[in-house]
Amino acid sequence: MNLYTSIFLILSLLFAPALSFSEECSKSVECEFYINKQWDLMRRPDGKAGRDGEKINSPSMQDVYVMLRGNQYYLVKESDSNDKSFVIVGIEKLDGQILFNRVIYFSIAMQASAQRGYNVWSADELALTTPQRLSEFSWDLASQWRDNFKSGAASPQKITIQDGFRSIESFVHDINGKIIGRRAYVYSAQLDVTPESLVCFEACPTSQIRFSGELRGGIGKYPVELSIDNENSLIRGEYRYQNKSNKLYLSGRQDGESIFMNEYLDGALKKMTGEFSAIRRGNVFSGLWVAKPQGRKFPFFAVRDGI
Repeated sequence: MNLYTSIFLILSLLFAPALSFSEECSKSVECEFYINKQWDLMRRPDGKAGRDGEKINSPSMQDVYVMLRGNQYYLVKESDSNDKSFVIVGIEKLDGQILFNRVIYFSIAMQASAQRGYNVWSADELALTTPQRLSEFSWDLASQWRDNFKSGAASPQKITIQDGFRSIESFVHDINGKIIGRRAYVYSAQLDVTPESLVCFEACPTSQIRFSGELRGGIGKYPVELSIDNENSLIRGEYRYQNKSNKLYLSGRQDGESIFMNEYLDGALKKMTGEFSAIRRGNVFSGLWVAKPQGRKFPFFAVRDGI
């Protein structure tokens, strides 16, 4: 592949028509949970597309939508005030019951000239020791919990993330408001901050050991989404730049804590366009992407997709 072809490829990926890959399940027939036109939370009992759902006993879901990240469902409520904020509730299933065990709060600093949010200036989380029935949840109760949170000092240890991304530390609280832990989230500095653009980076609820499943990350300053199969340490998958429709194909292997992948323009894996190498540190795979054959290098990272 010559230089001009490579440049064209990069531009076509970055400026392709926008497409959101986080599912807003109020509009999707593929999601197990969704919200109907009457603002009821619905569930398809078998999770199959095309089946009518059953109403879940829960508070009103007006101005709420269901977000699917990886295999985890969340309820999302965004404020419509000048002080932009998100409240995100994790949905859990246990023995036929629909529960919740986490409520996550993000406050966004708005850019006054365009009313677009770029910085998360605070983040908190309620983590329940024992999940509660979703029918016992209410948005007013979520506000009361937040008002009861104890304040905490920022950690002296700064989060290291490549250029083009920002990080925010979240305080985790118990039901009494006491701080019991911390997490770190990252998001792109290139895009508006939305619930879909935030991803847990450190001290996440679920650990990531194998390079597999739905992942989020970045190549240089650009956010990417990956879908990976990893069987017997053999990697197959694809990725695309966040909110873009074009995709590239991946083939490689995982060797202990390290991964090595080739990138291809085609699903037949004939037209190689790049190489990835990364090492797992905690929940994060980080390393380099190298363009082929030009040899240009950009930092790369990937983490499990989820809040």
